[in-house]
Amino acid sequence: MKVRERRRRETTQNESELTEIGSFRRKGRKTSHIGAASPLPIGVRLYLVVTCLLGIVCATLVFTRLSLPLRTGSTAELIVFIVLSALAGNSRVLLPGARKGSKEAETGTLSLGFAMIFVTMLRFGPQGALLAGFASTVASSLRPRQPWYQFLFNIAVDLIRTSVAGTAFLLVNGGTLELRSWTAVSSVGVACLSFFAIHTGMMAIMVGGFSGRSPISIWRESFLRTAPSYVIAAAVSTVASVVIGNKLLATLLCAVPIALLTHASFRSYLKHAADLIDSKEELATLYLATIRSLALAIDAKDQYTHQHILRVQQYAVATALALNIDGDELKAIETGALLHDIGKLGVPEYVLLKPGRLTEEEENKIREHPRIGADILDPVKFPWPVLPVVKHHHERWDGSGYPDGLRGESIPRTARILSVADVYDALTSSRSYRA
Repeated sequence: MKVRERRRRETTQNESELTEIGSFRRKGRKTSHIGAASPLPIGVRLYLVVTCLLGIVCATLVFTRLSLPLRTGSTAELIVFIVLSALAGNSRVLLPGARKGSKEAETGTLSLGFAMIFVTMLRFGPQGALLAGFASTVASSLRPRQPWYQFLFNIAVDLIRTSVAGTAFLLVNGGTLELRSWTAVSSVGVACLSFFAIHTGMMAIMVGGFSGRSPISIWRESFLRTAPSYVIAAAVSTVASVVIGNKLLATLLCAVPIALLTHASFRSYLKHAADLIDSKEELATLYLATIRSLALAIDAKDQYTHQHILRVQQYAVATALALNIDGDELKAIETGALLHDIGKLGVPEYVLLKPGRLTEEEENKIREHPRIGADILDPVKFPWPVLPVVKHHHERWDGSGYPDGLRGESIPRTARILSVADVYDALTSSRSYRA
């Protein structure tokens, strides 16, 4: 009865601790979009009004203060560019090596919408770029349909970024649209940087207004890695303008439909690939559930350490997340925590449950359980490096641990994390040899 009551109190305590860890994990999630259902905070409303007014002022100044004729004098050509910008919208083409949904997808992409706006700026100046940007933003905002305030904000940001970038390009390029000297390289760079800084900066401020987080932190986490996509799009647009010259329109009329068809085909391929990945993840989930059931069955044999592995898993995973560990390493910790004591199947039960001090022979039997566990799991082809976690979770920094006497950083990081979690749970729960 005393053991049962003690375990009940420990379970309550651990449930409280694990709830706090779960709360920490939820708070650590990133805010990736503006909540459509959230009411607009006063600060966000003020920011929206200021942004809209600034967008109107910028566009007005560009159309009234800059006197720049069309390069070819062709209004029809400008209309075609505007239509193509609207069709491109927010389409993005993933470059080789970038997988959809990954961090690389943010850097390894070519934005067709931005590329069309940029090439229109190079061809027709800020006025033409404003028209193309407006068409592109309206088209992208309708797929899917956005809340009214987000729609207005996107339009205003586009007017600001295009006006500033286009004007900066002209100023640095000597007031001309000609791309015939090294000055053009710096003018294109300034324009691209202006587009990127204004667009991502203003978006980060808006998201920060909704989430209450620091805009700088949001910009670093969610927007900074998109910089290469802007550079790629600007470089492609500039090269196309220089190489193709006056035949740019004819080339675009041929190339853009092909690009859009390729993009559609690629999206279909990515959807199929995503389905395969989902199937693989479902199989991995089933795999882990089976492992969990096996580990719990083993764990249930010991009345003192019952649910020990679940607590250790929670502590180890929370620690790994706090250290920004993810991917295969995190999966190895998550799985290894469940299986770290599986080697105790090879240790006599009287040794495991002995209430007093162990003899040297009995202690040697205990010290074998990490190696036994690694031997048991060796035939299993885990997709993550689980064996080092199981085998080395009793090593010590000074080399006095077991089974191999590893020291310092020669101990796998995953095993070090599990070791800390394992010791913490041992110190905060009752065992057969002490309360």
